[in-house]
Amino acid sequence: MLLVLLTVGCERREGARAPAGETNELRPTQVTYDPHVVLHEGRRQRAVLQAQRMAQYETPDSSYAVLRPPRGDTVRVHVQLFTPEGDSSATITADSLLYFSDEGRADAYGNVVVRTPEGRQLYSEHVVWRQSDRKVRSSRFVRIVTPTETLNGQGLVADEDLSSYQIGRFDAEVDLDDESDDT
Repeated sequence: MLLVLLTVGCERREGARAPAGETNELRPTQVTYDPHVVLHEGRRQRAVLQAQRMAQYETPDSSYAVLRPPRGDTVRVHVQLFTPEGDSSATITADSLLYFSDEGRADAYGNVVVRTPEGRQLYSEHVVWRQSDRKVRSSRFVRIVTPTETLNGQGLVADEDLSSYQIGRFDAEVDLDDESDDT
């Protein structure tokens, strides 16, 4: 996996921990403004992550980036996903996103919406996308809306283009044709 980062503004910070006497919360090692992060599989573009601000963190056991707007701003984080052929498979929008580069995993939080070019939509408060298996998952309440049905449930495993999905406990509304049976 190749990660390309194009930035408008960037700030590098040394040391990941707060100085003695201050709170011991983790501090970012780098902050980037208006990032445009392109993920590749081989030579193909796989995903594009965009936000107003990205803070990168390093810990002994992982590295990750937090993408979100500045406090008080209503602009959302956008992720564009692509098929192996280079076509758009889905767009994810959320209030914030954690991206774990070592795992190729993105955790989207807050008013998450996944939209596909075919008109399928997924709504939840938390969705996890994994680059390796091209799946989206959630353990929370989800709503899927397609041109012919609306499903609500708790828990989800789906293809990233929402062409196939499994929902835990669910209820559904399905539009049926009014064709009469001759039997």
